[in-house]
Amino acid sequence: MVVNIVDPEGKEFQKVVLSGKAPDDTGWLLHHEILEILRSGTGKRLLIDITAVQGRSSIVDAIYQAESVRTEHHIQSHRLAVLELLENQSNARDEEVVLANRGIPVRFFFTEAGAMKWLGE
Repeated sequence: MVVNIVDPEGKEFQKVVLSGKAPDDTGWLLHHEILEILRSGTGKRLLIDITAVQGRSSIVDAIYQAESVRTEHHIQSHRLAVLELLENQSNARDEEVVLANRGIPVRFFFTEAGAMKWLGE
């Protein structure tokens, strides 16, 4: 589900809420709704909520995601904030490093307020 959000300072961004079982061969970044938004223009600011997703991708899947998406047109012009459960903090930090090292502008957050603040900067 994709919704448009305006933060308290009037900045617009999109929120994508994912749920269900995590796919075995891909991760959240290759979800069709996210790819559609990334391909629709430059400078997109996305809040991607994966807190309701059951299961998590491996670090190998994170590498696959990054390698698949890094060639997308204008990927570096976007800003992706991922909302994750605190219990998955270790995995999230590892995934963030893998993606960032491949030029994907992403940060993981454990509160929506923190993610929204970063998106608004």
